[in-house]
Amino acid sequence: MSRRKKRNKLNDWHHRRCSSRGGKNTDENLIQVNKGKHESWHHNFKNFHPEIICLIINKVWLDPDFYFTCHKK
Repeated sequence: MSRRKKRNKLNDWHHRRCSSRGGKNTDENLIQVNKGKHESWHHNFKNFHPEIICLIINKVWLDPDFYFTCHKK
């Protein structure tokens, strides 16, 4: 049985790469996360590209003595 078919009342399936940007329903792209945290993620970061998410984290959430970065593998 595919991971996608398993259901859990407390968790949602989250696409690591957004389906709106080509993310597939594959095991390596899907992860179960807490529903409340999943909703918070999308409330704060929508489906933004990771670089934009880093900018938001730096501007809003992170101690100004630090800088959060991301780079493509």
